[in-house]
Order: sequence, then structure tokens, then C-alpha cells
Amino acid sequence: MKHSSASLLMVAPTKGTLARLNSPGRLANAGIKSSAILAVMALCVASVGVGKAAASGIAEPAQTAPVAANDQAKPAAKPTTGKVTATKIDPAREVWRNVMLKINRSKEGCATARYPDQQWHEVECKPAQIRPVVPPKGIHLLTVGGGGPGAGPSLAVLNGSIMQGEGSFDKVQGVTSEKGNGTSNSFTLQLNTNPFTTSTCNGALHPDECMGWVQFIYDSSGHYSEIQYWLLFYRNPCPAGWQSDKDPDGSCLRDSRSIATPAVTIADLRGMKLYGSIGGEFGNPYDDVVAIEVGGLLYAQWSGDPIAGATTGWQAMEFNVFGPAEGGRAVFNPGSTIVVRDSILIGTETGVVCSDFGWTGEMNSLTVTNKPPLVAAVGPPSLVFGESNAKDITPPGGCANAAVIQGTNLPVPIKPIIAHRP
Repeated sequence: MKHSSASLLMVAPTKGTLARLNSPGRLANAGIKSSAILAVMALCVASVGVGKAAASGIAEPAQTAPVAANDQAKPAAKPTTGKVTATKIDPAREVWRNVMLKINRSKEGCATARYPDQQWHEVECKPAQIRPVVPPKGIHLLTVGGGGPGAGPSLAVLNGSIMQGEGSFDKVQGVTSEKGNGTSNSFTLQLNTNPFTTSTCNGALHPDECMGWVQFIYDSSGHYSEIQYWLLFYRNPCPAGWQSDKDPDGSCLRDSRSIATPAVTIADLRGMKLYGSIGGEFGNPYDDVVAIEVGGLLYAQWSGDPIAGATTGWQAMEFNVFGPAEGGRAVFNPGSTIVVRDSILIGTETGVVCSDFGWTGEMNSLTVTNKPPLVAAVGPPSLVFGESNAKDITPPGGCANAAVIQGTNLPVPIKPIIAHRP
């Protein structure tokens, strides 16, 4: 949940961006600064790789795209290869979900809906939870999460932005137990934006360093879902409505109200989907939405106070199952394998790539596999990758072993592509 102290991931960095990352006295941790620069370089190289392929007339594999592989100081763009096979989907349910998440709201609130009912049923929101977590400590365990290079994979756009994302699991195999900080079935699902420029940072000690960050969260131990907002590296008294994270980095946070959800176990993971939408897309101020699908029911919370700059600043998304709040680690039983899918449901993107970079401080005990997953040949722009603690996954994989799907026709159009000039 809480940010990695790695500062920035941009698709097309400017000279000002790189100057900010290198500015003396601003980022105290040199490792944090170099990690942020590496993330920028990785996506730049991926963008160049796509352009060269197009110029040379080289045909890319069907339904796939070049990906950025993080190999220390020399990130490189590589095409995704491997067998592609169809995955069963229920078009009617997909259409229903898309329609429900686009219904305009006249006020902030919480509601539930059960397929195929096309009406939200209002429920009372729970208070904001405010459960911040500790930032990464600079030690990476080669497992998923923890922030920085190697903490991904995450899905990034070559140009444009993301308005609505979905995180789901194509496969959950061999998973019989999970413990977060020693407690069974204690984990979070997180769909996180990249840090982005926001005018809300104008009151920061160094406004050019401060950045916004949004997390769409499901918490299994607290039985709720919410949106958590951040002003990273604010380093001044927090604006009204925000509170300090009480960390040396001087960040500020605030939470939306939360929606109560039923108790689940890790055995329910395969059937869970997490959705996040950024405000302003559908014409009213209540479009920051977090929704969790559990057992055929949607549980949604609409926030009435989106953070400035998120609509155009959301250019990469990180989704996975992580440990509980406050820096927890989700420890799975030996032999566990999960296939993760990050999808862009609404966006202005012109292409997507994979990045081996992440932001959240929470982790799990699984390692990204070195075997390309079998993926659906149709659907929205997506990143699909496997993670496991089985014995045959060494050496660990990364973006080179993930599948990137550029997107094909969905059962019905979701939203016309909006012209965007970053």
C-alpha cells in the first residue's frame, strides 16, 4: 500500500524530469534515485524498440508487443513469444460489469450489485481506514513487491494514459494456505498507479519533487475496499484533509471511505477481480471508483475528491496479491503458482509494454516465473505473467517471460479512444 520511495516512472521523460531525479539534496537515498532513473530508461528503450520495429517492417508476433526487460544497467526491448491459447470468458458478464462501472453517480457513496441485475443497491460506507505501511528498506528478496527494479512486472503505456484498470488471476494452482505476518488469509489486493505530477503538490517544500500516487485496495483481514491517496515527498505540513505518514520522507496521505466486503480465504483468490477508475472520465466528480468482485457480487465505493493530475498522469499500473498493510508479506505454501493479469479497460494508450518496476512496500513470497504463461488471444490491452514458489522456476523470470497483449475487439465497445497529447 504505501509507496516505494522510488520516485518516478514516466513513459517519455523530459530533460526536466531527469534533472529533477538527479537534483542534489532532494532524494537522500542514492539507490532510490538510481532506481527511478532506471525505470525511466527501461520504458524509453521499450518505446524506441517499438519504433524501430515499425520502421523496419518487421512483423511482431500476433497479439503481442515488445517488452522492456530489466537486466541491470542495460534494459532492452524484446518481443513477447510463446504459445497463445484462448481462455474462456463470459461476454455477457463482461458487458454487465463494464456497464455497471460506468453508471454516473450524483454523490459519493457505496453500493453493491449482483449479476445480471443492472441496478446498484446503496449500502452504508465504512469510515476511512487509514492504514499506512512502511516504505521499502532497500533490501530486495527477488520476490514480488517491495518497490523498485525487479519488484514488478507492471503494465505501462507507450503514450497517453489509463483511466480504468482491472486486476485478475488467470490461474491459481497448488495454493492451499497463505499467511500475512503470521495470520492466515491476511493479504491485500492492490491496483496502483505510477507516481505522477499534481498541482496539489504546490505547497510542498520542493514542489518539483513532490508527486501524487493513487492506490485501489482490497484488504482481506479488514474486510473492506478503499482508495488511498498520496502526496509523496511533501515535506511540509500536510494540506487540509491530509495527514502525515510520519516517515522521514515527509509524505502525506488520505483515504476514501471504505466499503465492507465479506470474509474470504486465499482459496477465493481465483474468482476475485479488483477495479480502479480515475475521476473526471464520465463527466462528474465522483468517478474515482474502487470495486472488488467476490463471489459474483460487485462491491464499489465512489470517492468525491479525486486528486488533481491523475487522469493524464496514470501511465503505468501495478497489480498483485501482496501482504497486509504496514509492510506485510504474503507467504504462500510451497508449490503455489499464480498467473496474474493486468488490464486497461479504458485509456488513451497507443501501445503497452512491460516494466520490471513496482512501487508498493508490501510483498509476497512468490517469484516471477521463467516460463511464458498461456494467455487469452482476445481482450483489452493486458500484461500476463506467472509467479510461483515451485522448485522448477529458477532462475527467476521477468518481463522477458511475460506476455503483453496490445488489445483486440471486446464484445461491445467500452469507450471511444480520446485524443491525448502528453
